[in-house]
Amino acid sequence: AEDVSKMNAAFMRKHIANQTCDYNYRVTGAAPLPGGVSVSANNRPTVSEGRTPPVSPSLSLQATSSPSSPAEWAKKLTDALLRQKAGETLTAADRDFSNADFRNITFSKILPTSFMKRDGDIIKGFNFSNSKFTYSDISHLHFDECRFTYS
Repeated sequence: AEDVSKMNAAFMRKHIANQTCDYNYRVTGAAPLPGGVSVSANNRPTVSEGRTPPVSPSLSLQATSSPSSPAEWAKKLTDALLRQKAGETLTAADRDFSNADFRNITFSKILPTSFMKRDGDIIKGFNFSNSKFTYSDISHLHFDECRFTYS
């Protein structure tokens, strides 16, 4: 019985060895397959770079897409303010909260208390045009060079 298992093991080893050989062949001088697909050394079809469709602008915008809920807007604002407070220079996009929805957001709960104090941190250079602040405690915050327009 021992011999059989040895034979099996030897057979399996040989079989596995053969398989790895099969998969590692190189295609040299072969014309690419139709559609710009060429077979690479590890036998996975790879689409040649030239045929990659251009990324549409709408896709690249999704990474910085507008938040969809007041909570997401509040998080974006908190992140931006903390970065600004830490001395980072924010881009116009970082400070763009036009059409933001802050309804029912209690800023005193989400922002550091330093923003609520009488001589506290100032929210500077942000764009809040057409933003909604209904039922929020925005009046407790300090603004400088921020744009507000109410529609």
